[in-house]
Amino acid sequence: MKRVAFFSAPALALALSLFVASANAQPLPPPPLPPTPAGAPKPTPGTATSDADDAKTGPTEDVPWYFPAASERFVPPAKPKPKPHVPSALSLSTDFHFFGAPISGSATEIRVHGGIPWISGHVGALMHAGPTLYVIGLNVGRWTGITIAGQGTGHELKLLFPNFDLRALSDIKESVIVAVGTGITGLRYCASCGAGGTKASFPLKVELRGPTITRWIPIAVNDSDNGLASVTSYGFALDMGVYF
Repeated sequence: MKRVAFFSAPALALALSLFVASANAQPLPPPPLPPTPAGAPKPTPGTATSDADDAKTGPTEDVPWYFPAASERFVPPAKPKPKPHVPSALSLSTDFHFFGAPISGSATEIRVHGGIPWISGHVGALMHAGPTLYVIGLNVGRWTGITIAGQGTGHELKLLFPNFDLRALSDIKESVIVAVGTGITGLRYCASCGAGGTKASFPLKVELRGPTITRWIPIAVNDSDNGLASVTSYGFALDMGVYF
């Protein structure tokens, strides 16, 4: 019995010291809450949230428990689609006119054109048996057409639409003529035109338009008809130029 008491006394003393230490121990402080983003509701310690509440919002990188609403998410503005390039053109044309009654003969007209496919202006000169006539005018639909081969390859062949050609001619002395005409159709070959309406380097075009029909109407100057009569001509035109 004395031997059992000898071993029990140290054990009782150790148990008593552990009990006293645990009674006097201070509780550990709770871990600090993560920072709350601006505009987000501050969490209340001890308040639990359900899975359904968490599903309404999504986690953020800084605060795993915070799920921003759709209205709080940044959506970058959509980039505007680039507008297709509308080509401008500059070309040099030579028109060959063959006159019918009451005047017979031919004339050559050289013009410089500039504009966009639907409308363009031009200046030039008409050489014929009489004095040279200087030309200024307007052309509607000169470079319009439909691609019939090589669509989007940069080497296109187009069938031209009819155009409306209005011009005034004068020798700057006494002759004034108004000419109204059209080119029924034609073909245009374009090299390096660009795919999908985009701008390309060194876009060249060559076209043949015909038949052309033009009505030449003299305008009286100083109460004189200048010895001219209205006449119709038929012919064709060659055109070479660039897009830019």
